[in-house]
Amino acid sequence: MKNIVVILLIIVTSITFGQDPSFSQSANNLTYVNPAFTGTSENFRANFSYRNQWPGISGTFITTNVSVDQSVGKFGGVGITYIHDLAGDIFITDNIYLDYAYQCDIGEKSVLSFGVEVGYFQKSLDWSALTFGDMIDARRGFVYTTANTPSGGKVSDFDLGVGVLYYNEFLFAGYALHHINQPNQSIYGGESRLPSLHSFYAGGMINIGDLTISPQVDIKAQGTFQTMLGIVKANYKWVTCGVGYRDQDAVIGYLGFTKERFRVEYSYDYTISKLSSSTGGSHEVSLMLLLNTLKRSNERALNIY
Repeated sequence: MKNIVVILLIIVTSITFGQDPSFSQSANNLTYVNPAFTGTSENFRANFSYRNQWPGISGTFITTNVSVDQSVGKFGGVGITYIHDLAGDIFITDNIYLDYAYQCDIGEKSVLSFGVEVGYFQKSLDWSALTFGDMIDARRGFVYTTANTPSGGKVSDFDLGVGVLYYNEFLFAGYALHHINQPNQSIYGGESRLPSLHSFYAGGMINIGDLTISPQVDIKAQGTFQTMLGIVKANYKWVTCGVGYRDQDAVIGYLGFTKERFRVEYSYDYTISKLSSSTGGSHEVSLMLLLNTLKRSNERALNIY
């Protein structure tokens, strides 16, 4: 019994740990998508994002992202990004990154930003959440403490990433390469390298009076995994709504409100894959705060709905 459980865990772990968490609200997780977005706000930006994926499936799949970044004028921008990921009540991943980006002008209204992230991660397996054969009483069920808890279950390492971003007042396009060093993620000893993540995120803003239309595309490739997310949002005064599609996975609806320098947004992923009858979809909510802490405007500011 114990050997079967451990073998299954090894298989599931290799699949789960081989892919980074993803958000449907790319515009509200900019430094996570690409470190070159660091410092592209008015000058201070704080973001909190919470994603509950597949609540209809047994176990918990929750990802939280907290980030702050600050423009420092001609010196670029600095920031910190923290990601906590809980998969199936068993696998826990914590990542923290220090972000830096340098922006330089190209012509009068175009900007090129170069970003770098230096991070540290820890992945762990909670053995206490598992059950083993020697814990079973024939009449009373699981009542004993196992004497055969496997050893190991935790790994940590450093992580590096870079990104480049071009933008002007109408459009943006950026590419990021995460996990350049392909850190070891094996929690059982030996070696299992985390595949590098290639990320391309681009979009535009079309202004029609008080109405802003924002099409966006977020493409990711990591190992054998590839996905593309297409989004179209419309912002009218303080209300944002939109629709998105992640290939062969989900149709997504967006609703958000922006009041001066505060933004809140909710999105729901309606699963269209073979799991559609059981997942319960995915819920995501984000809060963003923009402040002019330096009391002067950032001439290179980028606003994405």
